[in-house]
Amino acid sequence: MNTPLTESVYLPGHRIPPCDCIEDASIGLAPNEWARTIRMELEERKLADRGHGDLIKPDLVDQLIEFLAPAVIDLLERIDAEEFTTVQFIELMQSEPGSAAAYQEALLRWGEDEHRAKMVIHGQVIPGILRRTPLVEWAGYAHGEHDPYAVPAWWTLKTPN
Repeated sequence: MNTPLTESVYLPGHRIPPCDCIEDASIGLAPNEWARTIRMELEERKLADRGHGDLIKPDLVDQLIEFLAPAVIDLLERIDAEEFTTVQFIELMQSEPGSAAAYQEALLRWGEDEHRAKMVIHGQVIPGILRRTPLVEWAGYAHGEHDPYAVPAWWTLKTPN
């Protein structure tokens, strides 16, 4: 027997109005499946609100690149090496108070758990800054260099003309 669902479904921070049937014939979902689908849609909206993949407003990765670039450029202008890996560069960032603070702030601004935030910072943000600066050039993948968050690369410091 199909009895109508007359109570609202509550999701954290949202009230979903009652539906008129135990199963929505147009999409074939029972109320618990319907609520799960709505929950997934709301999670996707939260990500869209943060700027991930939205072409109209700047992507959060781009915002983090803009935020972290001054700290990265400052280190590149002072680095005493001809070649380094992404992992070595991040270790250098951690050793200087100013760049370490900027790195930690970037992790916080990403807004997810530390592991996922480091995946983004190590794999997209820092390499994105390094690729865009005229101070270094990509010199290949750093095979054998361990980074649990991204695929590390070699970078070569360009000599001033």
